[in-house]
Amino acid sequence: MGIADQCSVLWIVYMVVFLDVAHDSNAALADWKEDMDQFIEEVMQCRNVPGLSIALVSEGNVLLTQGYGNSETDPLQPTDENTLFPIGSLTKSFTSAVIADVLSQQEANVTWDTPVVKILGPTFVLDGCFRTEETTLRDLLSHRVGLEEDEILTVMGLDMNKDNFVRRVGHLKEKHPFRSQFYYSNFMYTLASKVAEYLAGDSYQELVKRRLFRPLGMTSSRLMDEFDSLTAVPNLAKGYGTSDKGEVFPYNIDTLSIVEVVDASGAIMSNAKDMATWMIFQLNGGKNSQGRVVVKEDFLSETQKPQVSLHDPKVMDRSKYPVEDMKNDYGMGWIEGAYRGFRRLSHTGNIASYFSNIFLFPSEDTGVFVALNGPMDERDAVAAMKTITWFVADNLLNEPPWMDSEGACKYPDPWVNSTQPDSGANDPEDAFPTVGDRSNSLDKYVGTYGHLAYGNLRVSFSESDIEDKHLRYTYGDYGSGRLYATNDEHTFKASIDGELWYYGDNLHFNDKFPGGVYMKFKDAAFGVMQSVNFPSIGNGNGPEFERDLLASTTWTPISQQCDGVSAGSEVKGHHLLTLAIYLAFFLSYIFDDGHPL
Repeated sequence: MGIADQCSVLWIVYMVVFLDVAHDSNAALADWKEDMDQFIEEVMQCRNVPGLSIALVSEGNVLLTQGYGNSETDPLQPTDENTLFPIGSLTKSFTSAVIADVLSQQEANVTWDTPVVKILGPTFVLDGCFRTEETTLRDLLSHRVGLEEDEILTVMGLDMNKDNFVRRVGHLKEKHPFRSQFYYSNFMYTLASKVAEYLAGDSYQELVKRRLFRPLGMTSSRLMDEFDSLTAVPNLAKGYGTSDKGEVFPYNIDTLSIVEVVDASGAIMSNAKDMATWMIFQLNGGKNSQGRVVVKEDFLSETQKPQVSLHDPKVMDRSKYPVEDMKNDYGMGWIEGAYRGFRRLSHTGNIASYFSNIFLFPSEDTGVFVALNGPMDERDAVAAMKTITWFVADNLLNEPPWMDSEGACKYPDPWVNSTQPDSGANDPEDAFPTVGDRSNSLDKYVGTYGHLAYGNLRVSFSESDIEDKHLRYTYGDYGSGRLYATNDEHTFKASIDGELWYYGDNLHFNDKFPGGVYMKFKDAAFGVMQSVNFPSIGNGNGPEFERDLLASTTWTPISQQCDGVSAGSEVKGHHLLTLAIYLAFFLSYIFDDGHPL
């Protein structure tokens, strides 16, 4: 038998086995598909979820890609397997994968553990010499750098851009000691993407498209910052919020442009078909559906390994719940843990009203992806996302589902009192400043305040209501709101309105921070406010903005002398060393005992 005949036989055998496995998987799905459909539809109804997309894979096969509900409610537009959803922080696994590919092709001696300062050079500075000299890509991607980061300012659209990000990040202060604990940071993923751009000589967007989307055949996936307006994106599900009365409403999806600076953390839009491909790639050691290596397995697998302990305070174990759902460690774009005794890689994503979830079970070679476009009420959206993912995972793992749709509509009851706020619940009512009237002059608060990392914050009088003279603030692309005087002098409670008005009652300012969001001014000589802390949560203090410090035009070099920081980039420096060696050989050739030939 010739080689061609042998290959034909092997191909036939492969196809027989492949089709047999696919048939068994699809047959198993058929046994519980009807129950799954009913469960999802009932949970969507009780949780006010407009539209949902799901993808299931097993043993290298796509079991299901399907949509439920509507991607748009007026006019009705059904969700299907091609409907795009912003996947939020699921983007992080794409960022770590593309960096894995960049590292695998580096001629220079660059690894996960090469200090970033040796790549970017001495202009790269972080808070503290040890952090500056030792921070690596592994640190950036595993959230253990420990620098401050403000979620609310990010939501408002940061007053900075990617071009000035590297120098701005040097002004972020320490939140936790370096490598002491897990501290989630979108900023550090932006920094990691800048390192990747420097090493590969291409933009982050192009790296993702050329190194991941195209070789994997993820033909529908896009990055949000590719578009001037997201309303022009075909098949993109609209996002929906819910009013205090439970009414569902759409909002301006162009406000998602806030991801410009943190695109490496949350800019990808994808659908069920492409995410099924992504799961198979991750489970298949970095290969695409044709078996071609897209990212080398030893580099990709490093992103899935535990790097830092999570110490999850909301652990689900059998002391309280019928099953265990453990989030033990963070890798690089992945959370490593266990569900019902099976090792699991997972991550959630959220941007505005879009929520997503992914479970991968490497030992079972199976995975599930769920995405939804509302409501913005985190309690309903997160409960729907979790319970649907659990139900589907139970069936994929051949485990009896531990929750029916009635239980899913009540979750987290009866295990957790869902009426109790997530934060500030143990604080007495009088622990926070309360809104009240004050007759003292407001003029001393008006002005522009700057932060060398976060940019500029402006406080001014309302121009639209002469009778009700009050203070307002503006920050970034979309941040604006009224400031209400409180019973604490120089402390104002902040609202949020304008393009982000829908956040006010649904996400950050009430539900997530029941103690309130405040702006706290600091007095100085002559009765003029010299600085302001914003946003301050409850009794805490937010970033400090200083009066008349125009961050957009000011770059204050960080006065930090670090002995270990070299005068140039060591990674790029290897090219200079090579050039010097060649030059030495050349000079030795044309000169003989100091005399030209």
